[in-house]
Amino acid sequence: MVDVLKSLDIEYCAANPGSSFRGLQESFINYGGNKSPEWLTCCHEESSAAMAHGYAKIEGKPMMIMAHGTVGLQHASMAIYNAYADRVPMYIILGNILDVNYRRGNAEWVHSVQDAASMARDFIKWDDTPVTLGQLRRIRSSRLQDRDDSAV
Repeated sequence: MVDVLKSLDIEYCAANPGSSFRGLQESFINYGGNKSPEWLTCCHEESSAAMAHGYAKIEGKPMMIMAHGTVGLQHASMAIYNAYADRVPMYIILGNILDVNYRRGNAEWVHSVQDAASMARDFIKWDDTPVTLGQLRRIRSSRLQDRDDSAV
């Protein structure tokens, strides 16, 4: 998964560490060498999205953010909406543990939902829920080719 995401040529990933994507965070840092994207630890999901908004305005290319489950997306949603209103792109990964067999503890049960993107769907360009690397590669090759048209 790290190799597929690295192929997006995104320099930074801003996130407040969350249990729903702990394996991906560790893989970015250890396997991926914490480069392209470099992990930027944030204190809140809204600041992660606001940083991505500002970065895209300055650099002219999207930055990645990661948010933890439903509460992470709820916290990030205002800054994501601001980027949408400003026609600024960002790449969002939402940690959501769909398979109940992998949920640990109460937090992962109460923060996981069937359709996490539904709460932001009115102000994002597209969303998907890939469950295999093949699906992630397909999304990368088909949908991310049009990232230069300045929409979230």
